Amino acid sequence: MEPGRLARSYLYVPGDRGDVLHKAPGRRADALVLDLEDAVTLSHKEQARQVVAEFVTDAPATSRLWVRINSDQVDADLAVLAPAVDGIWVPKAEPELLRAVDVALSGVERRLGLADRTFQVVALIETARGCSTRRGSRAHRGCCASASARRTWPESSGCSRGRIGPN
Repeated sequence: MEPGRLARSYLYVPGDRGDVLHKAPGRRADALVLDLEDAVTLSHKEQARQVVAEFVTDAPATSRLWVRINSDQVDADLAVLAPAVDGIWVPKAEPELLRAVDVALSGVERRLGLADRTFQVVALIETARGCSTRRGSRAHRGCCASASARRTWPESSGCSRGRIGPN
């Protein structure tokens, strides 16, 4: 698959499930999203980082690799990255977080001896504030895409989930 092109299919894999992770490349998805966030309980976060770090170091080149990080554990999660990884998915993306991610990714790229901006970023817009700054978030680190979780907007904006418009 060409670098920079979005995949047709993404297979999310819980980062703490090494047994599932090692079978995932055989599922023929264009890309794997190695999930360190929602798919992993708090007590298994460190184990997930170890499993993902080992996997991306020796990963087969059959699928593109992405890592979904925790918005409150950026440095720890980015430590798992290796040259085989295409980029990261950033949940709860807002401008301040994306700036912090950009700085941290630059450090990881230097540590790995990679060119600046090697790793791509997908900004996951999950709040009303994130939605209102969507254009700005694409400007950070050349975000290659953004995605929305509409069902979380009402809670973050203080609006109800009721019907809009006349009954």
